Amino acid sequence: MIINLKFSVVNRIRKIMGLLLFCAGLGNAGHAQELLVSTQRLIPADSGKGTYVLSNRTEKWDPAETAIIICDMWDQHWCPYATKNVAELAPALNKMITIARSKGITIVHAPSECMNYYKNYPQRQKLLQYGNRRKNEIVYSDVKLLSEAGVPWPVEFYDEGCPNAEAAPHRAWTKQIDALQINDKDLISDSGGEMDAYFQKNGIKNVILCGVHTNMCIMNRSFGLRAMKRRGYNTVLMSDMTDLMYNPAKYPYTTHFGGLNRMVEYIEKYISPAITSTCITGAAPFVFDEVKEQGAAIVQDRNRNRYLPETDYHYKAVSNYTGREPDADYLHASEAAYEAFRDIKFSVRIHWGIYSIWQMNGESWGFLNLPDKKKQEYNQLYKTFNPTRFDAAEWMRFFKRSGLQAFAFTTKHHEGFSMFNTKTRVRRRANYLHPANPIEDCNLAYSIMETPFKRDVVKELTDAAHASGIKIDLYYSHPDWYDADFRPYNGHPLTTMSVKTNTAMYGNDIHFDSTKKMTPERSAEEPQRMVSRHREQLHELLTNYGKIDMLCLDQWLGADVWEETKATVKMIRQLQPDIMIRGRGIGNYGDYYTPEGFVPGDKENTNMPWMVIYPLASSFSYDKDSSKYKGASWIINNLVDAVAKGGSFMVGIGPDATGQFHPKAIEQLEATGRWLAVNGEGIYNTRARGIWKEGTIRFTQSKDGKCVYAFVKDSTAPEIVLKSIIAKAGTTISILGYEKPLEWTATSTGVQVRIPEDLLRNRNRLSGHPYTLKIRQL
Repeated sequence: MIINLKFSVVNRIRKIMGLLLFCAGLGNAGHAQELLVSTQRLIPADSGKGTYVLSNRTEKWDPAETAIIICDMWDQHWCPYATKNVAELAPALNKMITIARSKGITIVHAPSECMNYYKNYPQRQKLLQYGNRRKNEIVYSDVKLLSEAGVPWPVEFYDEGCPNAEAAPHRAWTKQIDALQINDKDLISDSGGEMDAYFQKNGIKNVILCGVHTNMCIMNRSFGLRAMKRRGYNTVLMSDMTDLMYNPAKYPYTTHFGGLNRMVEYIEKYISPAITSTCITGAAPFVFDEVKEQGAAIVQDRNRNRYLPETDYHYKAVSNYTGREPDADYLHASEAAYEAFRDIKFSVRIHWGIYSIWQMNGESWGFLNLPDKKKQEYNQLYKTFNPTRFDAAEWMRFFKRSGLQAFAFTTKHHEGFSMFNTKTRVRRRANYLHPANPIEDCNLAYSIMETPFKRDVVKELTDAAHASGIKIDLYYSHPDWYDADFRPYNGHPLTTMSVKTNTAMYGNDIHFDSTKKMTPERSAEEPQRMVSRHREQLHELLTNYGKIDMLCLDQWLGADVWEETKATVKMIRQLQPDIMIRGRGIGNYGDYYTPEGFVPGDKENTNMPWMVIYPLASSFSYDKDSSKYKGASWIINNLVDAVAKGGSFMVGIGPDATGQFHPKAIEQLEATGRWLAVNGEGIYNTRARGIWKEGTIRFTQSKDGKCVYAFVKDSTAPEIVLKSIIAKAGTTISILGYEKPLEWTATSTGVQVRIPEDLLRNRNRLSGHPYTLKIRQL
C-alpha cells in the first residue's frame, strides 16, 4: 500500500540538525513548580490529500503528576551501532532527569529483562507491592491503535534494523547503562502493570517516554506509548532523547537519523504528541554528533547550488511536487564525483533495443503511433531478437579510437524491453487485440534473456568498459509501456497516450494525450507492484554490474508515487553514493542536467553540471540512411561549443538489429577521434573561461588557469587577433600538434598571433577542422 505523505511539508523545522522540536520552556504562571509544556502533533491538512500540518499546544503540567519512563537504555546491545548511540545519549539524558527530579517529576528506570539484576534495589522493591504483573500487563501493547489502522510503517526493519552486517540478535544486556544515575526517589520496573498501579495510587497523569528504540520498545513495551495511551495517560514522546533501530540499506533508504525523523513523524500523526527535553531543562534539545556532522555536510551540499534550470521541460513537469530543496537527509554525489563528470567532455549515447529490428525512427517512441495490430506484433518481436554480431570489446575499441571517454546505454527504453538480465517479472500486460478487455495476465521478465540471443548485453558492456577504463552511464526509463501496472504514471498506451509525430523524441516536442479515461481502472495491488519492480530493476543495475559512474533516468512517474520514487532515489544513493544521477523525474535530487539538441543559453543558466545531447543522424537510434549522418566537422564544432560554454557533449547513435553501427557513424566518430588525438588537450579536463568566445573563436582553459586554448575555425587567416588575451613577458603561444612556438605581438586591441606560412600552405596540417592555439602564461 502506498501512502501519499508529503514529507517536504511535514519535515518542517527538522532541517539540517535533525529533531528540533522547540518547547515553550519553563514558567511558573503563579505556581512555583508549574511546567508550561509545548506539545507538537501532525494533523491532516484540510486538503485531504495526505498532507499534514503542525499543531502546537501549550499545556500546564504539575510535576507531581508527571513521570518520565526511561526505556531500555542498556549497558550493552547486540548491535554495536545501537550501543554507540546509547552511550552518546546517556550523559545528556542523565542531565535532563537530574533537573526533572529536582522539580518533583517521578523518574522510572525501565531496562527491560534486567529486573533480576535490580531485585534487591529499594527502587525496585517500591513497585513489587503493586498488583499482579501478569494480569495487569494484558493491554495489547504491541497492537496498533485505531488511529494507525491501515497505515504502513515509515521504516523497514525486518532485519532488526542494525547496520552492522556481522551482528546477530542475542541478549547482550545485564543492566541499565551506568551513565544514568539511579536516585533514592526513583523507581525501577519493566512492567506496565506495576507502573500503572503505582501511577494511579500516586496521582500520575502525564507520562513521558524517552530512551530507545522508537520503532520497537518505545512503541510496544507494556509501559510504551501505545500501552500508556490505552491506559488513559496523557502520553508524549521526548523526541530528542530517543533513537531507533534502522538499517539505512533498507526502505526508505535514508540516513539513520532520517529514519528517526520519519518514525517521530509517524508517532506525532497516529499515536501521541512529542516534546523535547527543553521543556524540562530550558536548554537546547539534544543532538547526536552524527546529526551535527550530517547537518554540516548538508549545508555544504546545499551551498553548491545544484539546481536544474526552471526552464527545463522535464523539471517543469515535476517541480510542483519534488520541490526546490531535497530532503534534509539527502546528499548529492561528492564534489570529486562532480569534478570527474566535468572532466569527461565527450561521450556517446547508445540507443538499442528491439525497435532496431524494425529500424523505428526515434527509438521506441514510434510504438505509440502504431495501429493496435502492429503494437501487438511489436510486443512479440523479442522472440526473434538475435544480435549475433554484437561485440562489447569491439565497441570499446571503437569508442577509444573515437576519443570517447564515456558511454550511456539504454538498459530499458519506454516500451519496457530490458537489455539486461532482470529477475523481476511482468505480471500484467496489454493485449491490443482485445480493446474491450485490453489487459491480460502474464509472467515473464520481457528481457534479453528471453530472446534467442540469451546474453546479458549490459553485463558484457560494463565488463568491457571496466577493462577499458571507459566510464559507464546506464540509461533507465521511469515509465514502462509493456507492464500494465505502470499506467497511468507519466503516460501509457493504455491511457491513449500519443506523440505529435513518430520522430518527436526531443524534450519539448513530446506531447501526451491522456484525455480519455484509463481502461480498465487500476486495482489496489498495481501501484505497489509498479513501485517494487521499478525499484528492484534499479537495484539490479547498481549491484550486478560493478561501479557505475552515471545513471541516466528519463521521464517521470508523477506526484501520486513521488514519496516512493524519492525513496528509490535514496536507495540508489545508498548503493553507490558517488553515482551521478540525471535529474529527470527527480528534480533537484539529480546531479546533472541534459539539454537535448541545444547548448544552454543565459535563460537556462544553472550551476548543475550539464551534458548536451545531439543525435548524429535523424534520431538517437539506428538510421539506415547514410545521408542523415551529420559529419565529423559537425561533431567537432558542437563539441567545442559545449565545452567552451562549460559543459560536455554527448553524441547519439545506435546499432542495427545485428549489433553493428552504421559505417557512416563509425567513419565520422573515428575522424573526430583523430582530431582529438591532436587537440584533446584543449577539450579534456578543461574548464570554461569567463570570456568563452570571440566571433567564431571559442576558448577553454586548464583547471589551474595557466593555459588558455583558443579554437580557431578559419584556417586561412594569416593572423589571429585575440582581444581578451593579455600576454605578458614569458607567455608562449603554440598550435597543438605543431612543435614550433608562434610569433605574437601585444597590441592595444589584444594579442596578434602570426600563423606560420608552412601551415597555411599545407591545409591538411590544420585538418580542415578548428585548430587549437595554446596560450601558456608563466
